[in-house]
Amino acid sequence: RGELAAVSDSILARLGVLPPLLDVSAWHAIQLHGDRNTGTVSGSGNASVRVSYAAVLSPRGGPADVLATLAPASDRDLEERQTDVAALLLLATLLGALAAVVGADRASFALSRPVTDLREAALAFGAGRDPTPPGRQPPEFEPVFEAFGRMASDVKLGQMALEQARLRTAAVLATVTTGVVAVDAQGRVLLANRRAGEAMGATPQQGEPLGAGLHGPWSALETQVRRRLAAGAGAESDLELDAGDRRFVIQFASLGPDVGGLVLAINDVTETTRAARILAWGEVASQVAHAIKNPLTPVRLGIQHLQRVRETRPAHLPVAMDETMGRLLSEIDRLDGIARAFARFAAPEVPGLPTEKVAMAEVVREVAALYDLVPGIRLHREVGEGLAASCRRDELKEVLLNLFDNARNAGATELTVRAGASYLEVRDNGRGIPGELLPRVFEPRFTTTSSGAGLGLAIVRRLVEGWGGVVGLESRPGTGTTVRIDFGLTNAGGG
Repeated sequence: RGELAAVSDSILARLGVLPPLLDVSAWHAIQLHGDRNTGTVSGSGNASVRVSYAAVLSPRGGPADVLATLAPASDRDLEERQTDVAALLLLATLLGALAAVVGADRASFALSRPVTDLREAALAFGAGRDPTPPGRQPPEFEPVFEAFGRMASDVKLGQMALEQARLRTAAVLATVTTGVVAVDAQGRVLLANRRAGEAMGATPQQGEPLGAGLHGPWSALETQVRRRLAAGAGAESDLELDAGDRRFVIQFASLGPDVGGLVLAINDVTETTRAARILAWGEVASQVAHAIKNPLTPVRLGIQHLQRVRETRPAHLPVAMDETMGRLLSEIDRLDGIARAFARFAAPEVPGLPTEKVAMAEVVREVAALYDLVPGIRLHREVGEGLAASCRRDELKEVLLNLFDNARNAGATELTVRAGASYLEVRDNGRGIPGELLPRVFEPRFTTTSSGAGLGLAIVRRLVEGWGGVVGLESRPGTGTTVRIDFGLTNAGGG
């Protein structure tokens, strides 16, 4: 019934530690709600007591009796032990974390060591040193190191083969009679053999621009190379140069679109040219004789016609003379032109003949005035008034006349003359020249028309080279022909 029945120690009752009646909350919990266990705290501070209650059945079968036990609410020894346990647990946690970090570092080092060894070996191999053979590696990395070793062996074999090929190429280039120069896409020298240096008078140095150290006619070679590199052209045409008493033919070949650059093959054709000229003079003489014979026939027929008219119809002689004289004069002019061209081509060069600064616009204007009278041909001039070139005025005029005549004979209806600081260009829209005939256009015996003597372009090249310049020709059937004269870096200037 909630009354204190007995205590294990009577002092507890005398000190009033246990109240005479059961705590109300404990009574409600056990007697009314049927809980088997409950507890309360009474007092305050260090005097507070925790009482735990447990319900037991009465032997008589009545209401449940209650057993109670008490203890101080705060046990200092227990608290100290709990603090010690917490500190020990924290220390163990810290030691475990430190051990985990150390173990992870050792594990990461063990895992990264093969990768580091492979990196150091690759760097050493890339620097040209033999890679240090790594020690024993984990089984997972053994295939990787075996593949790296095979790769290094293959690269060494490839390098040895490349070096052998380079030595063979150098040996061949050192013994061939052809000068060979290779330049990159920027015009810098990649290689040059000894024969090229002998021909040019100065061996081009690797890594330097091609024109460095070149003089005379060879100084215009760099301009030709840069023009071909800019146009992406390779061996579209050869180039001939006269250096002193020697003649050289330069052939161009592209290194390909992926690499870029050009290879120049320089051949000394002096002796070959001399032999060819000896043979060519016979053909030229034969052609000139044939060209002279053609106008002689109408001259003879015209004179015979006048004789018949005088004998048979004397009264019609004045009329017949008027009709025949025009044709005779035309054929005589034709003979005069052939003789002049032949004489100009056969005239020996005068070494050291000085050049002068010639206003290109003025000469072009004079020649164009003659062709403005030719029906069916439109002439366009793109020549600045301040441009001047080192040449000889009369020879420049003759060059333009020959080029204009060739264009007219090719059926051109439009002519364009363009000039720059170091070049003069004549372009027409005539029939053009097939590609297989382009290497022969400057030969003295070559012509694509039945009426020409084949000396026009030969005279043009002879005159231009006399100025220290270079002449080139590009043509395509049905499109037209372009002739470009480069006066050379030292021969051009502005007014």
